[in-house]
Amino acid sequence: MSETPTSKTAGTAIGLLFVAIGALIGWMVLADPSAARAPLWVVEAAAGCFVCAGASVVARALGAELAARLSALAVVYLLAVPGLWLLAGDGGSCSVGVAIGATAARGTADPGLCRVVFGTGGIVTLGIAVLFTWSFVRGRRGAPDGSPPPDAQ
Repeated sequence: MSETPTSKTAGTAIGLLFVAIGALIGWMVLADPSAARAPLWVVEAAAGCFVCAGASVVARALGAELAARLSALAVVYLLAVPGLWLLAGDGGSCSVGVAIGATAARGTADPGLCRVVFGTGGIVTLGIAVLFTWSFVRGRRGAPDGSPPPDAQ
């Protein structure tokens, strides 16, 4: 599948939008950290997910495959940060909401439940990131469709 100039432009624009959203979130938290419900480094890691995801899209649109893959790998590591912080942190709380049709309920979950649920997610995400890193370092960088890399043929 060949990439058209329009798809390159669209990919670059969408990627830059995500970079801008992440930068805006990061700047807003730095400007007024009082509204953050987590340590600054956790919120900045979440904002960094947007920046790295956007950078990955831009790099892929411009044909910089290595930069795209490294940026995507950074996203996975950054996604693990909030869950790992809740697992090891000071027992943050989380809100729980359920909606079925027009009926909705909302409440705060037990801090222990938050640690288990989000901590498990953080551990799983970190494990996936480590496996992706291992695969990348070992050179298993085939195409997204599963075909082997060009040098393996």
